[in-house]
Amino acid sequence: MGYDLHITRNVYWFEGEQNSNDISLDEWLSYIHIDGSELELVDTHGVKVPEAEAKLQVPPGFCEWTSHPENERPWFDYSNGNISTKNPDEPTIMKMISMAKELKAKVQGDDGEVYELSASKEIISRHMGPGLEDENKSKKEKPWWKFW
Repeated sequence: MGYDLHITRNVYWFEGEQNSNDISLDEWLSYIHIDGSELELVDTHGVKVPEAEAKLQVPPGFCEWTSHPENERPWFDYSNGNISTKNPDEPTIMKMISMAKELKAKVQGDDGEVYELSASKEIISRHMGPGLEDENKSKKEKPWWKFW
């Protein structure tokens, strides 16, 4: 197991049905192309597909970040209108925030929190409640005895 981060335009990354907010595969492939030499499409990661002609199929839009400052090669996987990665370190989260800005999207964790850069260029995360309201803000606006 691990913790995933997702680049998404949806209110919550896990909204299952495709809609017009989704990042299209064409948009993602175009972004990879214009990002210069930092992102590289790879075909070394295959997905086992039972009863398929080709036992391993390469997911479209799967790429690696070749310019990671610590010479690692974090991967990004396109699926269902989102771009995801697993267990990202700080440089990878910063890269995702930069990519999300270009794609007019946001970076969201498995639990719905949104990652952003502060004015001092530090990574911050905000836990979001229903309707993308900041939970901390909505709690301050209501008296403690009101439950609705």
